[in-house]
Amino acid sequence: MRNALTDKWAKGLLEQIFENLDNDALIFSNMAMLEKYYRKPEGLISDWIFYKDLSADEILVELKKNTSTLL
Repeated sequence: MRNALTDKWAKGLLEQIFENLDNDALIFSNMAMLEKYYRKPEGLISDWIFYKDLSADEILVELKKNTSTLL
């Protein structure tokens, strides 16, 4: 059940970003939280939104992919 709540939380943050594209503080705050939680590099969500034109659902799928490199 934890994943469902996490997905709902993450999607809510992403939707806030899309609804407030003129609010830099909110955008950066939400992106930082999501990138930290999903262990993604800083700025990745910004690239997905502004350069790859991904939707909130598509970004959530990408966030959940395991891209860690094991050494």
